[in-house]
Amino acid sequence: MINVSRQLDISESVCADDLLSLIENRMFELVAPKNSNTHLSNFENNHSNVIQAAVYHLQTGGQRMRVKLCVHAGLSVGLSKENIICLAAACELIHNASLIHDDIQDRDEFRRGKKTVWAIYGQNVAICTGDLFLSAAYLSISNFDRPEFIGKLIQKIHQRIALVINGQSADIALKDKLLNDIVLYEQVVIAKSGALIGLPLELCLISAQMTEWLPKTASVVEPFSIGYQIFDDLKDLKDDMASDSKQRSLNAILVLEQLHDCEDPTKMARQLARKKFKQAAINANSLPNNLGHQFAELALYMADQI
Repeated sequence: MINVSRQLDISESVCADDLLSLIENRMFELVAPKNSNTHLSNFENNHSNVIQAAVYHLQTGGQRMRVKLCVHAGLSVGLSKENIICLAAACELIHNASLIHDDIQDRDEFRRGKKTVWAIYGQNVAICTGDLFLSAAYLSISNFDRPEFIGKLIQKIHQRIALVINGQSADIALKDKLLNDIVLYEQVVIAKSGALIGLPLELCLISAQMTEWLPKTASVVEPFSIGYQIFDDLKDLKDDMASDSKQRSLNAILVLEQLHDCEDPTKMARQLARKKFKQAAINANSLPNNLGHQFAELALYMADQI
């Protein structure tokens, strides 16, 4: 997978660099609190693998793209350090909850080169672990130090999680289908992937009382998420084809293969992804306060890499 950290390197700022470490620590604290001495914690230690599974999943790493986008956006609009930590941790926990559940539904046994949660701990524990991540995200938001904004933040989070659920449901329904509708493919991707990619920007705008810019974020996130998914589709083409153990997955190249006027689906997919990334970059640079700079830089970098 492409190393997005190369284009999301915000460590030049000591504040930003410190924030990344603090956010990572906060996520572990939210899913596996150390200061609980109740009888329930003893029960968890002796009879439940959920905390162990949650810690294991976080330790597998990831590029923390949403964390870095949130840090940059939060600093751009002048949010406090603590509030940036709350928002970024929530976004990343929700994203990881979706990964844990997605691995179960897709029967993927490996992620980031390591065994997935369900492959180690079983499907039931993995479902509970994903649920724990979702609940921990709301706990993170509860620490936001402007109570008057918490309701609006939760509303936006619910809207985006609901959109992801609808997108994932559509993705599952389309498995093993010979889809020849690239517009439908894009709609599924925007729902399934775009909702959580754009959430850091949206939460920061709400927190900074800049909600008039929320509609503009869609013009950045939607094309970016399509390009990002096509990039993954190119990498995962072999795995996305049907096999004895897995259903055929929704993949841009497989969709384009069904179009009668498409002679080279792979080439067309690359062209479409580049177009989407460049569109996202242009729109990102139109956001206020340099808010979309990281999105624009990442989009242009990925356009070159694809």
